[in-house]
Amino acid sequence: MSTLCTCPLGVALESIPMDDCPVNIGQVVKVAFQRTKKSATETNKVAAVTKATFDALFTATDSTKMVVSPEMGGATFTAGDMITARDGNDAPYGVPIIAGRDATEFNANLLQKNPKVEEAIKKMQCESQLGVWMINNNGDLICQVDDYDNPTEYSPIPIRTLFVGDRTAGGLTDVDSNVIKWWLTANWRSNIKVISRDTLGFDPLTEWSND
Repeated sequence: MSTLCTCPLGVALESIPMDDCPVNIGQVVKVAFQRTKKSATETNKVAAVTKATFDALFTATDSTKMVVSPEMGGATFTAGDMITARDGNDAPYGVPIIAGRDATEFNANLLQKNPKVEEAIKKMQCESQLGVWMINNNGDLICQVDDYDNPTEYSPIPIRTLFVGDRTAGGLTDVDSNVIKWWLTANWRSNIKVISRDTLGFDPLTEWSND
C-alpha cells in the first residue's frame, strides 16, 4: 500500500517504454550554480543549450547569472529511501504503508582550493532558491527539461540546503579538502536529461568560465 498513488487507477496498466539506449549521469566533476528563479513569478530557463546562450548568463549581472564551480572529487548520490508509516499489527498483513521518499543526498570534495574559493561558495549557502547544471567527466550536461523526448526549455536542477564544510588538512598522505553537499528533492530524476558534449557542440568542462 502506498500514499504516493493517484486514484482512481487507469483501466489498464501503464505501458513501459521499450528504450534500449542506456542513460547514465556518470561522474559529476563540476556544476554551474544559478538561481532557479529570476523574479517572483519567472523561472530561470533557456530555449537552447548553446555556448552563446550560456556565455551571456556567465557575464550577466542580474538574477540570471551563472557561476561555475571548481573541479570536485568523490561525487556520490545517495538516493533517498522510502518513508514508511505503520508496520506489524498496526498495518494490514504487517506490511508497512509507503508514505513518501526521502531526499537524495549529493556529496563531493573540493580539493586543495584557495580559501577565497571556499568562502565564495559558502556565501551561496544563504541562497534559498538555488539550482545546478551538472557536468560529468565526459563534458556532458545534466539539467532539467520540460519534455524528455522533445525539450524546448532547459533549466537548472533545484537543490536544497547547500553546505560547504571547513577545511580538512591532508597531512603527509592526502591533500586538503572541503566537503560540499546538498539535497535533491524526491523524484528529482523524473525530468532530468543528460545532453552529450557532441550534441552541445562545446565542452562545458573547459569552456565555461567565471572570467
